[in-house]
Amino acid sequence: MFKWLAQFFHDDAEKEFFDNPISENVNDWPAAWKRISYKEYVRMPTIPLESVSLLTNPLEEALHKRHSRRRFQKEPVDAQKLSTLLYYSAGLKDSKKNLWGDSSRFYPSPGALYALEVYIAIFSETRNIAPGLYHYNVKNHALEFLAGKEEMRRVQNFIYPSWAQNAYAAIIMTAVWTRILQKYHNKGYSMALMEAGHLSQNIQLVAATLDLAACPIAAFNSKGIEKMLDLTTRNDESVLLVTMLGNPKQ
Repeated sequence: MFKWLAQFFHDDAEKEFFDNPISENVNDWPAAWKRISYKEYVRMPTIPLESVSLLTNPLEEALHKRHSRRRFQKEPVDAQKLSTLLYYSAGLKDSKKNLWGDSSRFYPSPGALYALEVYIAIFSETRNIAPGLYHYNVKNHALEFLAGKEEMRRVQNFIYPSWAQNAYAAIIMTAVWTRILQKYHNKGYSMALMEAGHLSQNIQLVAATLDLAACPIAAFNSKGIEKMLDLTTRNDESVLLVTMLGNPKQ
């Protein structure tokens, strides 16, 4: 039954996409297709992230070191490592332009629309970053405070693997559907999943380079996390992926 539904949705989205081809002339596109949206919590306290360290390890080394690591030391991740991880996985490239201006990032996005948002639940204190739930502000390379330490137990209750409870943090990836569906319609759903895969691999490779343990998981309560993030009122943003992060336990 579910296999049939998945195949039906896939085929229908493909047909819709190719029956209504998008003009290759950018001048024919509506303004909404060329507008990059950034989510910001302007009324919430903001914590600037530390300076980013250079990644000097060769890609081959990162590829060999990358694997899903489920054993964590119960100690905080270095604040500069956290800053570097967020920047090189989800941040804005310095002075790099894409079709729509200064919005290019370290991963590909269909139509350069960047449908994804990144949140991070931090379970133990790191220098100036207290335990809590934060939104990663891409434009300013900063964390925006959403909820405090008392809410972290609720977040952990929405994450089911027992080994995940020892992690330093959970990186939560969401999709803002209107950003991509307005152009690609139903085909945009699979495109958002592709984009999530691209960003997730960045997280894994940068974590490996920084000698951090990272593991994507599927066993989480997406509706519970969405409610905590206050995403349920509009139903326009959904949790796609959670990655557990910490210092590796040898």
